[in-house]
Amino acid sequence: SWSWGAGCTAHYNALSHLSRYIVLAFTVVTIAVVLALRYNPRANFEWADSLVILLTFAQSFLVIFFVHWIYHKSDLSLDAVIKFFAVGFVIAMPTAFIFEGISINMMLFVVNIAKGLLYWQFDEAYDDFVQDHYLAFWIVGELINAYLVASLVEEVCKYYAFRAMEHPDLIFLTGLENDDPDKKSVYGGVRNYTYASHNVVEAKNSRSFDENDFDISIKRSFSQDNDHNQFEEQNEVRTLRQRAAATATAMISCAVGLACAENFIYVFFFGSANASGSSGSSVAPELGMLVLRSVFPVHPLCAAMQSIGVVKKFLEDPPAGKYPGRIGVGKIVLPAVILHGTFDAAIMCISVYIESRWQNWNGENVDADGNAPEVDDGFTPYHALLVNLVAWGSIVATMLLGLIWYWIQNRNQKARLQLMEEREEREFRRAEGRGRTETPDSIGSYVGPEPESKPQERRRPQERRRGKTSRGRGRG
Repeated sequence: SWSWGAGCTAHYNALSHLSRYIVLAFTVVTIAVVLALRYNPRANFEWADSLVILLTFAQSFLVIFFVHWIYHKSDLSLDAVIKFFAVGFVIAMPTAFIFEGISINMMLFVVNIAKGLLYWQFDEAYDDFVQDHYLAFWIVGELINAYLVASLVEEVCKYYAFRAMEHPDLIFLTGLENDDPDKKSVYGGVRNYTYASHNVVEAKNSRSFDENDFDISIKRSFSQDNDHNQFEEQNEVRTLRQRAAATATAMISCAVGLACAENFIYVFFFGSANASGSSGSSVAPELGMLVLRSVFPVHPLCAAMQSIGVVKKFLEDPPAGKYPGRIGVGKIVLPAVILHGTFDAAIMCISVYIESRWQNWNGENVDADGNAPEVDDGFTPYHALLVNLVAWGSIVATMLLGLIWYWIQNRNQKARLQLMEEREEREFRRAEGRGRTETPDSIGSYVGPEPESKPQERRRPQERRRGKTSRGRGRG
């Protein structure tokens, strides 16, 4: 009988060497960093700070535990989860950090050129206009930063980090499962890349194959040299809904890796008392920043929203239209960019309001020598309760709208995939009744000669779905 310990052992035994090296390297590096900081006499690092490091990682592992282990451990292997998390942590976050810096500097370059040209054209009138409307310019700048820098760059980096990682559990996203891909096709007048995403989609949607494809499928189905178990290993045994769940779980794992690295930076560089030069304990502000960034897991939610488009592109039937199946990166990441940008914009705009109120108060009450009137402890030049209510309300509303959108889209997508599975079952029954032989991966139907010896009876789709979910993985 299955037990918790036996299940963990089975999943661990199914890990590849690379995944075990990743876990080992993560453990060793974390311990080394903690000890180096703790015993560095110039570092203001206490044992309590090491606890904050562990909590930062534990928050990410908790999300993966619920998403993967509780709900989808039979859809995606632990090996894949570890690798996608590592890709998000080591590749997606540094890449996003670099491109965000490049984007900010490019925008500042354009803004400074525009400012110079406007000042040269309008002289002091331009300065007066900017001073009168500086708050509006400030808000517009923060909105551009929220949507075009932080949101767009991070969501695109998450998507391409996920696509760059090829794993056997998600081989249906790559086209590598095809025995004889078309290497002679051209696109735009040049030799086409066989495994480009649009080629994979078109191959999936295609229902016509040449004689070579037919011969290969017959050899795979009726070869006397391959037994039934080897036949099962070569083909997908998960349902379409299970493959969709595996895709979403992998994308969430990659996003959690990016979020974990981002939380580490925010907690220890922006939330720490050390960032402001304080010599006191930094544990309280670090924990506060970690809690604030843990309450609303925007990165995993955005990854789940992206998975809707990825599944629609690679698993669902092509939509009717002039360009069937052409779901590009823009359509996939757009909902996530809108949600992520709105989330960041709400926080940034509230910060702009608070800082502007303090600037106005200082301008009215601080004299030329820097002397300010005495105020009570906890004084703020704005209504603190109202501002906090607006901030938390806007953030919660944004997350709820994202959750509702994903729930509706995921429910509708599951219904469409279930219809496709039922149609596959009906087609199998009809083909079985006509004596036809179909490929088990549902790419198309083939009519071939009767084999010399009757092969072992192929299991029906609902029987295959009870088998193991993917090669190289432990049972859930």
